[in-house]
Parts: sequence; C-alpha cells; structure tokens
Amino acid sequence: KGYILVEDGLTKDFFEENPDTSLKLFDYTDKLIIPGLSDLHVHASQYLNLGLGLDLELLEWLDTYTFPEESRFQDPKYAKKNYQSFVDDLSKSATTRASIFATIHTDMTLLLMDLLEQKKICAYVGKLGMDRNSPEYYIEKNGKYLLLHRVKKKNDINHDKWIGVGGKFEPGETAEECLVREVYEETGLTLTKYYHVGVIKFYDNAGGDQDMYLFKGTDFTGELIKDCPEGELLWVDSDKVLNLPTWEGDHFFIEPLLKGARNLNMTVRYQNDVLTEFKDDTEPVKIHTSSKLSAPHAFSTRIGGVSDDVYSTLNLGMNRGDDVNRVKENWRRFFEATGITATEFICGAQVHGNNVHIATQADARPAYGPGKLIEADGYVTNVPNLPLAIFTADCVPLLMQDEKAGVVGAIHCGWRSTVADIEKNAVERFKELGSNHEDIHAAIGPAIDACCFEVGSEVIEAVRTLLNNSADAYITAKDNGKYMLDLRGVVRERLIQLGLKPDNIELVGDCTMCHPELYYSHRYSNGARGSLAATIQL
Repeated sequence: KGYILVEDGLTKDFFEENPDTSLKLFDYTDKLIIPGLSDLHVHASQYLNLGLGLDLELLEWLDTYTFPEESRFQDPKYAKKNYQSFVDDLSKSATTRASIFATIHTDMTLLLMDLLEQKKICAYVGKLGMDRNSPEYYIEKNGKYLLLHRVKKKNDINHDKWIGVGGKFEPGETAEECLVREVYEETGLTLTKYYHVGVIKFYDNAGGDQDMYLFKGTDFTGELIKDCPEGELLWVDSDKVLNLPTWEGDHFFIEPLLKGARNLNMTVRYQNDVLTEFKDDTEPVKIHTSSKLSAPHAFSTRIGGVSDDVYSTLNLGMNRGDDVNRVKENWRRFFEATGITATEFICGAQVHGNNVHIATQADARPAYGPGKLIEADGYVTNVPNLPLAIFTADCVPLLMQDEKAGVVGAIHCGWRSTVADIEKNAVERFKELGSNHEDIHAAIGPAIDACCFEVGSEVIEAVRTLLNNSADAYITAKDNGKYMLDLRGVVRERLIQLGLKPDNIELVGDCTMCHPELYYSHRYSNGARGSLAATIQL
C-alpha cells in the first residue's frame, strides 16, 4: 500500500500514508503501474538518419551520413527545425527520461536543452566531442616524398589537394598501430622505420575537429600499389612539395617536417574552410633530474606535451578526464626525454597509504592498458628496463636507487602516506632485494613547500609522532591556529632516520603551488588540473 504524488503529469514523491486528504485520489489497487522508458543513448542530430545505410561499416557510415549531417547543425534554423521534430516525437513516445547527445556546436546544444525543457522532458544533454583522430604520414626516400593526390572519391572535401596518407583510428588502436595499418592498406608498403613529427589539432565550424598524429617514414618494404582508391600516389621532389595545392594551414607543419622537426604541438582553426587561426605551442619537454641517481629517471613538469586547457601541456594523469590519445603521446614524449625506451611501465591506484609493492614484469602495462591496477603508493624493483612511475600534484615524489644492489624505487609521499611511514616500508623493500640502507640514494622532487602548505593540528601531531624531537624544525605555527609544514623536509629527515646518508639525498625542483606555470598544483587549481609524474628504471 502506498501513495504516489503526481503534479502536472510528473511524479513528485512517494508516501506510505496519504499526505494530503484534500487532494483528488485515484485508486489503482490491483492494477499495474508501468514507469516511463529511459533512453540511455540517443543522438538527436542524427535523428533524420534513422534506418539509413545499415549495410555500411561504421567508418563508412560516419563519413557518408554522420559527419555531413553534423555540419548542417551550425545553421540555427536547420537545427531548430530538426530538433523540434525530434523533441515532438520523443514527447509522444513512452520515453520520459533520456541521455541525449546533441552536436559539437555549443549554441545548438543549448537550443536542444531549451526545447526539451519546454516539453517537460527530463534528460541529460551533452555537447558532442566528434573526435576523429587520425595519423598522417609522409614517407621520404632519396629526396622525394610520397604524396596522395585526391582525385578519385566523390564529394571529397580534399578533392584535388596533395596530402599525406592517413586514416581514422579504429577502436583500441594506438597512433602507431593505425599508422602502420593505414600505410599498408593505402599504399601496399610496410613501414619499418618512422618517427613522430608531432600533433596537429584541427578545428572547424563544420564538425571536423580532430587531432592529427603526424609521422615521417624513412624506410619500408614492399611495392607501391598502382590503384589507390583515395587518389593517385606519386613521389614528389622535396623542393616542390610546398608548391602543390593543399590546405592553407598544412604549410605550417609541412615546412618543419621537411626540415626534420620532431614533437610539434600546433593548432589550426578554419571557418567555412578558410584559415582563421594558427598557433604553434611547440616546446621541448622540461624535466628535473638528480645528480644522486645514475639510473634513467625524471620528475616531470607541465611543459612539452600536447594537452590543452587545464591539462596544458604535459599531463600524464590517466584519470583526470583528458583526451586519452593526447595523454599517451605525453607519456611517449616524457619517456623519450628521460631516455626510457620501454612502452610498458608500472603504475597503479594511489590511495595515500603506505603499501610499497615489489614490482615484476608481470605488473607492467602501457598507458591505459588492460589489467587490474595495483593498489599501492610505492614500487621497488630489481628488474632491468622496467620503469616505475608515481603521480603527484602537490604531494612529494621520491625516487630511490641502490646502484650496488641494482634496485630502484618510486614512492608517492603525500602527508598521509608519510605519517604512515611509507618511507620505512620503501627502505625495507629495498633490503628485501639485497640493498644496504647506506647505499641507497634518493631524490625528492617538486612538491608544495612550507611557504604554501597550511595544515591543521592533526597533521602536526602525526608528524611529531613520526619524527619525535626532530619534527619542530619543519613546522611553523600561525596566528590562526594553523601551521605551515615543510613536507619535503619531513621526508628527507625520515630517510636520514632510516639510515640514508644525508649526502646521498637531494631535493630538486620547486614549490608546485608557487609555480603553476611549471607544475600542476591541486591546491592552486582547486582540483582542475593534470598530473605530474616521477619515473625511474634500472
């Protein structure tokens, strides 16, 4: 027995007893009440394509129907007419709740929300990302470049232009995997040597936003096919490449490509196929290293990657909401700058605890790779060529090495992990692998310093319990009852207490909160940020 309160056709609440006897009562005893349907995935801008092209594969269907239709929604009249038809039909159906994908155009997405509200349809509405990332490559041989003259496809936006060969990512593909597959499918050649030239971000008002992962091929096997369905494949002298018809913005990245540039980060923006903006954000990867460590290692900064907005540019965090492929590219650049060639590494779910895991090759995975994350805030290993990595954005990153025993470690030392004595557990794991504490060297990386790290009395009490009489050197009391804490100093002091020689410990980098232009800081950004990383390998 129960009562449902309904107002203007919408369910407002449920009660065990009648909350208001003055209201009109409808008796549904012994009757079945069926709730409205919920549609969890519907594309409003593709409503007119319902039932069309069902014999096509996904990518061909997208090219034939989705992308052309999406571009029409930049027109407010077209968008309103078709969204109104969608909303009217939805209101007459059994669907009362929906998750609706709108369009890449912000104003037209807001228009759809207004129309749904007028019909009193409860829905989540999202602006469409329309991510069409793709690799593009230019193969060079004997002073000539292989180019594709696009003259065969109907309704080709690239008609009569000379471009590099490329294609769209298939689900789960990396840029390199897509590159090798597309080269073979479109040319018959198998790439054996190539390198990354950069990431070129294209934006246009017709729905063609994409990141292009640019490569240059320098060696291959196989024979060039004679009949490419996209156009004519021709070898062009390098000094003539820039004279051929192509998109205006292409010259900005083709010229440095011809000169051997690497790791570009550029943005090109079009309005109705007319170039309106070009921006070159290319910077070399900036890292910190320590003179105390001989193994390949680095503490990252936020400089030298390809991410945008709050993630700009070298975001290495895989759970921050950044574009997956951009983060993968950032990791490639970070490892390249560090001198690490491995593509799989150790990282896990950091929980601000004190667990330090002895890592093996079985724990390794690529960025965003499958498998269960290890729940730990530190890793040590004696396995060669196995990078260890931890993430920070104010917490203290600690890298350790015993060159004699052949052991390295990466430890995430937030204040909670530190007062839980994660440093002691790290030293103990080193000893389990044959290390002597006097032979351990340590580097403490960029973190929030005493100038900015305000904490409460509970943190101070925990630090005093950990360090005993040595704690006060790292604590400054404030008039407001709070304290400023030198957490990097606390970590260093604890390592000395555990037997490390003071001369074997080095602090590198600066305060993360004082330098938001160089580092990600959780406190400075109120959580809207990317992540730094620290890595080391034998």
